[in-house]
Amino acid sequence: MSGDSHTNFNSGGFSAGAAAGSLTVAGAFVGALQAAAQLNARRWESWNREQLETALDLSEELRRHAYEEREELRVENAKLLMAMRRVAMRRASAR
Repeated sequence: MSGDSHTNFNSGGFSAGAAAGSLTVAGAFVGALQAAAQLNARRWESWNREQLETALDLSEELRRHAYEEREELRVENAKLLMAMRRVAMRRASAR
């Protein structure tokens, strides 16, 4: 209701303005997403099948290499944690 408090705050007008503002922002966001999708589609248009397969193979190889490296680091980390525990236990037993 309009004018229902001492501040004379128009809640209906505020709600309408908030809704209109959120729709404006949402529309701009959707427009930006559509423009990005079109740009992305145009970037891939000039690639032929061989180029796409090569790019996919390279991507998979990089991912595999990163996975193997992470696994090696996990093993090394586990070894270091065990060594730290052994040192801590030796210190505790030496007291």
